[in-house]
Amino acid sequence: MYYRYLSEVKSGNVKIDAIVQMVRGEFPPEKNGTKWICDLTEAQADEIRVIDSGSIADGKEILVVVESFGMMDADRIFTNAIEVLDDNLAKFEEAIK
Repeated sequence: MYYRYLSEVKSGNVKIDAIVQMVRGEFPPEKNGTKWICDLTEAQADEIRVIDSGSIADGKEILVVVESFGMMDADRIFTNAIEVLDDNLAKFEEAIK
């Protein structure tokens, strides 16, 4: 399991908008007001930074990827991990009281 922040890219520059619209990541580009929310590759991010370094930033949204190796479905892996974390936090809370 891993995660990464989606990028926020300022829209309005024809070259930058064209790069964003070519994104084929896990999450399709989505326009949110004056910004794009998208899953850029490092090469695409670098290309945008060359055009305008101030137009790109980490977004507030996170893309979480869970990979299954066949023993258990990805959604069950994630659910089990949350349950174990919840249990561990409850034990920790009891220990510090």
